[in-house]
Amino acid sequence: MFGPWTRSQGGGYYGEVMIDPESNYGTIAVLTHKGDLIEPTTEMIVEFNSISGRKVREVRADNDGSYVSKEWKANLHSKDIRATYSSPNDQAQNPAEGRVRIVKRDVKISGVSSGCPNDMWGEAALYANTTRNYLRTQKRGDEWVTPTMVLNGSDKTMNPKLVMPFGVKCVVSISKDDREGKQTLSQDAGWSGIFVGYGLSTGHGGAYRIYDPVRKKVMRVSINKCTMDLTCYPWRSQKE
Repeated sequence: MFGPWTRSQGGGYYGEVMIDPESNYGTIAVLTHKGDLIEPTTEMIVEFNSISGRKVREVRADNDGSYVSKEWKANLHSKDIRATYSSPNDQAQNPAEGRVRIVKRDVKISGVSSGCPNDMWGEAALYANTTRNYLRTQKRGDEWVTPTMVLNGSDKTMNPKLVMPFGVKCVVSISKDDREGKQTLSQDAGWSGIFVGYGLSTGHGGAYRIYDPVRKKVMRVSINKCTMDLTCYPWRSQKE
């Protein structure tokens, strides 16, 4: 876990990370309160189970905080999962700590490159984690594969053409039936947003996560309705 950080766009202050050490596949959740671990931990376990086709049998955590609470351990035990703990001051025994360092670094890089405000760190963390799950960083024999491919035993991965830089401009088209008001030639056929992530990170594989600066919230938008302008970073342009 890391935090507290500035209040995120979604209202969170902390990030929880869980990783499969064999494949290096990771999941991340943004939490409002440090002790709110039971629900996100359960959702992460479901994700690992569904992708791998196997059942999580053990979860290793730091030996402090909410991870040692009776409620957290009871939640795992109810799912026939064993709770184990790393030794004090030995981060090498907990692979999630390495992923935490990587995600924190990636969030800072995304912030600098895109010029995004500090409250977008949660989206940047989800973006960084999902991207790494689909990078060919694991070597198996003579082939480089992604953590997702290792975890689910498949040769399928995300289309590289769908990978986008964090914070680029996105024009979202609006179908005629969804446009507001009377249909005229001057009627808005789309709106301008900012790309902040993939629907894969929230269970919607056919969507991008687009920040709407007018509504001031993140929207889930079909990939087919998005046109990216890779030369424009709206947040960065506002600062220049």
